[in-house]
Amino acid sequence: MSVDLKSIEGLYQEGKSDPQVCRALRINKRKFDELYKTNPAFRECIDQGRIDAEAWWEDQGQKGAIGEAKINAPVWSLVMKNRYNWAEKQENKEPQKDDLKQKSDQELLLEMEQLSKTLRKDSSLQ
Repeated sequence: MSVDLKSIEGLYQEGKSDPQVCRALRINKRKFDELYKTNPAFRECIDQGRIDAEAWWEDQGQKGAIGEAKINAPVWSLVMKNRYNWAEKQENKEPQKDDLKQKSDQELLLEMEQLSKTLRKDSSLQ
């Protein structure tokens, strides 16, 4: 199957998604995934295209933020959250359960030792 990579690039540069690219190519998601796995040029095009699409959406938000364009901010925000895993800024500085998964065993042991020393100092002051 011959694929026009330039047309794919153009779609992503307009903020289009993988399903929209599939529709334009007249292929299903399974064929898209197969091409992605087996065709290095296609894979490179898709990887760059996904970056281009996200950048296009960010550009829309920036234009709206500085008054260059009128956008529906709640819808834009919903797109960014659902499509690109954006999240509202969290002010809570408490360690989250997932934070522990990102630390090595050695980092966790060091933190535990430091907490233990702090607790011993605190209890000796009483």
